[in-house]
Amino acid sequence: MNKLATEYLNSLSHLHFGSEPQANQRVHQQMMSHHDKQHIEQIENMFKAKEGFEKGNMFKNLYESYKHHQPPVLRPRNEREQMLLKIDELAFCMHEINLYLNVHPENMRMIEHYNKYQKEYNRLLREFEAKVGPIQVNNDHMTTSPFTWTEGNWPWEVSTNV
Repeated sequence: MNKLATEYLNSLSHLHFGSEPQANQRVHQQMMSHHDKQHIEQIENMFKAKEGFEKGNMFKNLYESYKHHQPPVLRPRNEREQMLLKIDELAFCMHEINLYLNVHPENMRMIEHYNKYQKEYNRLLREFEAKVGPIQVNNDHMTTSPFTWTEGNWPWEVSTNV
């Protein structure tokens, strides 16, 4: 039995569904199995990051196209735009999953999914800022004096290569 199932069973240990401990455990496992299946189905029912970002919704069962509207395909022109697009896609995914977790805070699989996106987002953000410069005001570039935010090229001055 996995850690999540064990924690769930322990949280239900005060409930009794029969006189035998094995009967209680079987009922708990059935309940957990159904609950776990729902969580897996919800993740499987999600768009990939790029498609969800383009459609403005990560959840396939909640997406309805407006009058057969086809979202535009975003085509970055260089590495800098490609990195920014990926950062935006991941930020959108995390925001959508965060909204889902507000309603379903017990969904450990979705939390793991969120953490996967967050890890990749943080990695890409660090990589982008090392190559191009800061894009957020709440990072290490704002802790020095004078602010390094004002040093270097501004976004409209950046070359199209990176």
